[in-house]
Amino acid sequence: MKLQVFIQQYGTEAKCKAAFKSLRDEAGIVCRRCKGEKHYYLSTLDQYKCAGCGSRQSLRSGTMLEYSKLPYSYWFTAMYLITFTKKGLSSLEIQRQLGHARYQPIWEMMHKIRSVMAKRDYQYQLEGQVEVDEGFFEVMAPKKPEDGSEPDPDKKQGVLVMASTKELPVDKRRKGRPATACGFVSMSTIEDKRAITIETKMMSKICRPAKIITDGGSSYVYTELEFGEHQVAEGSTQEKLKMLPWVHIAISNAKRKILDVHHSVSKKYLQRYLDEFCYKINRRNALKDPLNALLIQAVRLKSVPLVRGCG
Repeated sequence: MKLQVFIQQYGTEAKCKAAFKSLRDEAGIVCRRCKGEKHYYLSTLDQYKCAGCGSRQSLRSGTMLEYSKLPYSYWFTAMYLITFTKKGLSSLEIQRQLGHARYQPIWEMMHKIRSVMAKRDYQYQLEGQVEVDEGFFEVMAPKKPEDGSEPDPDKKQGVLVMASTKELPVDKRRKGRPATACGFVSMSTIEDKRAITIETKMMSKICRPAKIITDGGSSYVYTELEFGEHQVAEGSTQEKLKMLPWVHIAISNAKRKILDVHHSVSKKYLQRYLDEFCYKINRRNALKDPLNALLIQAVRLKSVPLVRGCG
């Protein structure tokens, strides 16, 4: 969506609120007490009243905006800014653009948006041929705990990266480019590289049976048993990269985005930034209007509660 179109459609608080209500009405309101679906809207209170039992719920209730006091226009602008470019913007830059006095509410808003992105992406499963590998991301140096104990000195976080791929026809292949096309990408933080940890993550995201391509590390000893087919990339590092191109491209691009936009992130919240990256890359060609797609999810999915603290 072009900036002029966004301003025309959502340029005021009233327009944003009306658009949000329209999306809620379209999604349908269900009473939390009696499960009734017929409601009356009390415009003076911004509440829905159940025609059956009379219980009420606010316009924001059960949505990404629940418990938030920030204006609707803040949410619409933030969702536009987070979707209109491939890289996105940091919470600090969003705060500057909105002209809000405090950083913490904007930071929380951005993470709530990312949590809904994650919820939507978790509904997807990788199928067919899937590349799997681990990457290590730089994270902020941890702060010293309040109890005086020493912080975890580890400044790297392990991430399991999975990418579904499909072989390209010979006439579609290009010199110097992978012989496969990339479908969906999934990234999950991991605390260790034990086989049970890796396999559990894989089974939660990959449909079985599947052809799994890995570097043949000890973390994948049960892969063939679980998924039916396991191809090991052998040879030199360059030869392995040719067999696992998309996971390494995803790792490289995610690292560059985090460094360029956010400079550094905490280990605690790295998963949220990876969720945003995967949500956007998985829709790189599918959505003509990414803002509207995210708005639809905003009224259908509740955000995950945050533990306060920036990172």
